[in-house]
Amino acid sequence: MYCTVSDVENYFLNKKFKCDDYLENQEIIAFIAQETAVINAVLKTKYSLPITDTSDLLILKMINEKLVAGTVDGIIREKDDEGKFDRNRNLRKEGQSWLDKIMKGEILLDTTEKTSVIKFNTKDSEGNTVKKRFKDSNIQPNTEFIDRERRTVTRVT
Repeated sequence: MYCTVSDVENYFLNKKFKCDDYLENQEIIAFIAQETAVINAVLKTKYSLPITDTSDLLILKMINEKLVAGTVDGIIREKDDEGKFDRNRNLRKEGQSWLDKIMKGEILLDTTEKTSVIKFNTKDSEGNTVKKRFKDSNIQPNTEFIDRERRTVTRVT
């Protein structure tokens, strides 16, 4: 997980999520875990996980905070006297925008190695199902190897 409950509480002026509140810490932790899974799903299409660079982790922390705070904001947000929501800021949309920029390559993470995914066909030219074969006996499904020619880490699925 890229952020903590206290990081999310900071978006709500340090409001503590307690048992007598709408939301408890465990629910916030579950939201954080869900959004972390979404972030990782996006990242693993371009980068090899885990991300370890400090500046990259700060970006991912901010994205994780905004996605979770946006979810929480949608739950506890109240209308003012005129029937309008008291905040116009959409944190979830901001977090998703940052994630979209990473997906499109507009934001590049610093020190992680780019990956490419190799998928093997399970059908031969005649349409018969065949057993997967690998060129290198050391490479198994769900592993990574360094492709020195392309200077990338390749993930075999």
